[in-house]
Amino acid sequence: MSTTAITRLPIVRRSPATLQYIDYRHKDHNADKPYFKPRFTFKSEDRKETFARSNFRNTDPLMPPYPYGKNHAFQEANFGLYGGTVLQSGNKISKGRNKGKTVRKWFPNVRVETLKSETLEVDFKLPVTARVLRTIRKCGGLDSYVMGTKPARIKELGLLGWKLRWLVMTSPKTLAKHEQERQELGLPESNSLRAAFEDSWNDEEKRAQFVAQQESAWEDLREAASRFENHALKNWVENGEKEPYNIPKLETLQRTSPSLLGLPEYLERVQLGAGGETALHASEKTEVARRGFRVGDEAIKKARARSTSIKEKGATRPQSKQQKSRTLRRKDSTAA
Repeated sequence: MSTTAITRLPIVRRSPATLQYIDYRHKDHNADKPYFKPRFTFKSEDRKETFARSNFRNTDPLMPPYPYGKNHAFQEANFGLYGGTVLQSGNKISKGRNKGKTVRKWFPNVRVETLKSETLEVDFKLPVTARVLRTIRKCGGLDSYVMGTKPARIKELGLLGWKLRWLVMTSPKTLAKHEQERQELGLPESNSLRAAFEDSWNDEEKRAQFVAQQESAWEDLREAASRFENHALKNWVENGEKEPYNIPKLETLQRTSPSLLGLPEYLERVQLGAGGETALHASEKTEVARRGFRVGDEAIKKARARSTSIKEKGATRPQSKQQKSRTLRRKDSTAA
């Protein structure tokens, strides 16, 4: 490895997890309100206490994506604790003189309840079903409910519960509690959930562990490639093909290994400060996120130039022919 190389990693601004929560934002990115509006009564004051918070609107790129994805069949469940409940459809059978069937749906018993998080010290007003509310009371609170480890619990959390789980896990109280338990049990130190990769890479022991893990992964790839080659050649010969079959071999895996790639021994950590070069204004962030490309120096310059031009010119919509004729008539009347 090179000893003098100092590498700066690109800033992670979007991840698969952030793409899952795009619907949390309003279509108009400058609007200070979420795009989602449930079918039941949800006041703007209640929305400000939950969905308008910065930790809900802005997803942490380090948060892993929800393994079960969105609920496309019942999208309302993505913005509340519904416990995996979906719409139930069926027929309403009339037993009067006009016997027949009427297609209808059964909605879950949803209500807006105030749930307190002891770890975050925040009161959330969330859409929650009656069944999930009973489960929360049985578990002993919202934090214990979202921190459940069983697969069934994780499957019923949904996108909102998964984000609450991440916020509780990365809170200072939870991290301090886990650190105290780790010291009492005599366990080795582990990286924090929010620790930067640069801090782990600059440690020699952890860097050697990373390289060893990559070596084992590359060895598995070599074995899989050799098995594929033997399998393809065997089937090619058994089928009676006369022409030789040239298999494209993975030469990169055969020639090198992770320990020979010239990896740096030191990584410089990027600081996102208010006055730093990598810091962006809110308007620039929304513009860059709307465009959907990676944040770089050129993208930042274009976003700044676009925002200044819009401010100078004013956000005016193009006029139609009728509007242009009306404006000309007004000018003529004022001149006369």
